[in-house]
Amino acid sequence: MSEAEHYVALEPITGIFTEAGFYAYRTLDDENRWTVAVDIEEGHIDVRIGPDGFDLDVWATSPGLFVDEEDPRRRHALERLARISIPGIRRGFLEENQTLNWSEHEQGLSLRSSFSVPFSAAARLPGLAIEQLGELNKHLRFIERRIGS
Repeated sequence: MSEAEHYVALEPITGIFTEAGFYAYRTLDDENRWTVAVDIEEGHIDVRIGPDGFDLDVWATSPGLFVDEEDPRRRHALERLARISIPGIRRGFLEENQTLNWSEHEQGLSLRSSFSVPFSAAARLPGLAIEQLGELNKHLRFIERRIGS
């Protein structure tokens, strides 16, 4: 399927999210693939055409994780601790389809999950995404507590 065909094939997905009450738009992602993107308070949702269905990515961030720390040296040390803790957390707490990174832009952790969803389940994408975002946010709070302790 060509990129132009992906763009056209994603139009109904934009409609499904819009009908579910979300602002959804088609855009190119960081790898130049057509994506339906949804940005909400709970996190971010991306839907692409995959080899055997839709590729659904959901991710949540903890922006300004240490923003309340007034001492810049201590805040820098806490951020460094978070960044160096990430590999161990990846090995010990994450599932195979999850990734954890430090977001320089958000100044906090970013937890992402990726799923393959059959084309026949297109109408379920908004519900699946919101459910996964809820789980990710719970998991992210747990990780934040682990790093903060």
